[in-house]
Amino acid sequence: MVVVRRGRAAGAMRLKRCQADARRRSARRKVIVEPVFGQFKEERGVTTLSLRGLLLARAEDLLACLAHNLGKLLRVGPLPVARVGPLPVARVGPLPVARVGPLPVARVGLAGAA
Repeated sequence: MVVVRRGRAAGAMRLKRCQADARRRSARRKVIVEPVFGQFKEERGVTTLSLRGLLLARAEDLLACLAHNLGKLLRVGPLPVARVGPLPVARVGPLPVARVGPLPVARVGLAGAA
């Protein structure tokens, strides 16, 4: 017989999970968040991170999230089709003439200078 000693934190968590509000939040989490992790593992095969280091692991995770979100967008609707037509014709003729002459000089006075 194995006797497991649980501390105050485990008892507090058990009591918290028994409350109706906590049960509603937990049920909502199962619908919103958990399926994403399942899709990562089953459909995309992302079970472990391949790159080492916190920065690279975050980048790899971000890439997996980006792929997931792009897949959701493509399921909602197709990508916009690029309009195919003639290219705009470049304007042929003389270029506009630049202003010729000295540039205006800003006159800034120093406070207290005479």
